[in-house]
Amino acid sequence: MEPTRRGVWPSGRHVLGALAFALPLLVWPSSLSFFELPKAVALQAGVLALTGMLALRLAAVGARSLRVSRPLIAIVGFGAWAALSTALSIHVPTAVVGSAERAEGLLTLVAYVALALAAVQLVRRFDDLYMLAGLVSLSGILVTGYALVQAGGFDMFAWEMPFGPGRPFATLANPDFLGGFLALVWPLAAAGSFERPPRAGERGWVGASLTCVLAGFVIMRALATARV
Repeated sequence: MEPTRRGVWPSGRHVLGALAFALPLLVWPSSLSFFELPKAVALQAGVLALTGMLALRLAAVGARSLRVSRPLIAIVGFGAWAALSTALSIHVPTAVVGSAERAEGLLTLVAYVALALAAVQLVRRFDDLYMLAGLVSLSGILVTGYALVQAGGFDMFAWEMPFGPGRPFATLANPDFLGGFLALVWPLAAAGSFERPPRAGERGWVGASLTCVLAGFVIMRALATARV
């Protein structure tokens, strides 16, 4: 982290923060794919916006504004492996677009790569890290709240899911995805505290997010275990 260096293209950080907050929450009940389609569309639209901003940045100040770091090698390598797997797949169109149920084709994987590259360029200060951690944590709190509503049988939507009653999935379409998301959010919410102690105005959301997300994860795990 660079504690004193000013971050680049603030509007890009805003787009990155909006994606970090909104993607786990997006649901479109009237669509054919309730959960995956709105997330995939928003992800690709956000990546296009970030790519355009980066192009404008490069045109204005040149390549010297780019940040080169070790994670870039792994990120680019993942993208290259995904492209090779797509080229060698038994049905290339499906591999590119993905199935209607998941939309996890090459286009989505490339969007993941582009988003990771943007994060490497944009997250340069402690404040940038706290912004992302705070937004993801807030999203995790909302996802947890909806999962608890589902677990209590008070969901306003009559989802037809194959998991059986009482197994919450929130906005992530699958109880396993929900558990994985909460397991990732909790350490991310705590990550900023390892870089520097939270300031007075930050201690509240750090404590609340850690408590809520961890409690939600424990409750979801207990519910899943009780139904095994």
